[in-house]
Amino acid sequence: MCEFASWVERRDKVYFLTAEQLFSGKGQKWVEENGISPDDYYGHGTIRLWYHIDYGDGIDKECTDFSAPDNFPDAIVNAIKNGKMRGFPFPRALLMKPLDDEYRAKLKPLDDEYRAKLKPLRDEYDAKLNPLRDEYWAKLKPLRDEHRAKLKALDDEYWAKLKALDDDYWAKLKPLDDEYWAKLKPLRDEYDAKLKPLRDEYWAKLKPLDDEYWAKLKALDDDYWALFSIPKNRSPNWR
Repeated sequence: MCEFASWVERRDKVYFLTAEQLFSGKGQKWVEENGISPDDYYGHGTIRLWYHIDYGDGIDKECTDFSAPDNFPDAIVNAIKNGKMRGFPFPRALLMKPLDDEYRAKLKPLDDEYRAKLKPLRDEYDAKLNPLRDEYWAKLKPLRDEHRAKLKALDDEYWAKLKALDDDYWAKLKPLDDEYWAKLKPLRDEYDAKLKPLRDEYWAKLKPLDDEYWAKLKALDDDYWALFSIPKNRSPNWR
């Protein structure tokens, strides 16, 4: 997961996302259509997807040190000062220290409450998922071993006869692989069928917990950025 602030530098241009972009009607529709989680709103993958920048094209950069605006491109500094990042995590050093400490103190119990509620939910999910995985791998191992044993004998024969037996090798390999995949498919289908309701149950229980957390976080976030909008509340470097 990328940290705030993240950006992509490509051909002398800086690409980044603002909360203003993502929390607009168009932005929220795009977020939902692409399955972007709140933790990834400002990540490099999300930035590249929004601007249609291929991986490997440009350089991914991020910085979490807000002690000086010089650590960031001018465009990001201006976006922060103009309130376009309202809704993203609270960066340290933007507010005067007493105000920043006050908001960190409010944020901690909110995060602690969320993690405390998430842990039993995650533990329950893992407890159900682990035996399902164990059962799947226990059934898969003998099938794989059988396949590999047959394949090894076939490979030994192939390399002994070299090129002359190449055509024979591929002719024997195809039904062997077909048999393997035919046996694997119902095993995989059974596993996926059992996994789906487990996942659905987990996400159904997680959604109200997440919704509650993000609703509380938004109110805290709005207060934070409202304070930052008043220059006298900012750290000297950000005035």
